[in-house]
Amino acid sequence: MTPIEIADRYPSLFHVTVPDALPLIRQRGLLSAEALLDMYEVKEPTRTELLETRRPQRVDIIHEDYGIASLSDHRPLSLAKLRSCLDDGIDPAQWLRMLNSKVFFWVDRKRADRLVEAAGARSRKRLILTFDTLSILRAHFDTVSICPINSGATIHRAARRGLRTFARPADYSWTAWSTLRGLKKPDRIVEVTIDRAVPGALGYLRATSA
Repeated sequence: MTPIEIADRYPSLFHVTVPDALPLIRQRGLLSAEALLDMYEVKEPTRTELLETRRPQRVDIIHEDYGIASLSDHRPLSLAKLRSCLDDGIDPAQWLRMLNSKVFFWVDRKRADRLVEAAGARSRKRLILTFDTLSILRAHFDTVSICPINSGATIHRAARRGLRTFARPADYSWTAWSTLRGLKKPDRIVEVTIDRAVPGALGYLRATSA
């Protein structure tokens, strides 16, 4: 699978953030939770706790040089449901660490809108950043993964998830990946992720909206 094949199907990628994060994004790009904790020099045992345990609400971290940054909450993720749907010997702490190592993008604007609406109900303003799929994938394809589920949620029927949930698109043809889970209908991409960070992210930006 190539960046062009993915971009033909999904020409835009959508990332949800908070307005206060824009200055840091301009300076450092998009950062995963893990990269943000490294940058803010968060020490143990707090660092591991934030990477491997569920955050029921957003967590603010502070650095004397960089100011305040926020880690998103895990409200859509039930630990009880997560334990029941993990494969390959993965436990919830390992799954959460995996999520915290990635920068996430939706391929569907409607999913981004629903996330913003849910955040608005909690009095937390969000922004949707719309990126050009082809340019961002071409620049970061070695660290791109695609995912057929909402990996950070277990609402309703929790999809099974494991080591192959985040797949490197270069390793598969479209047909091979879309039938990897053996479901009756071929999978579609739900999330695109990039490992750790996206330096210069705003160079791929198409639009910003509330």
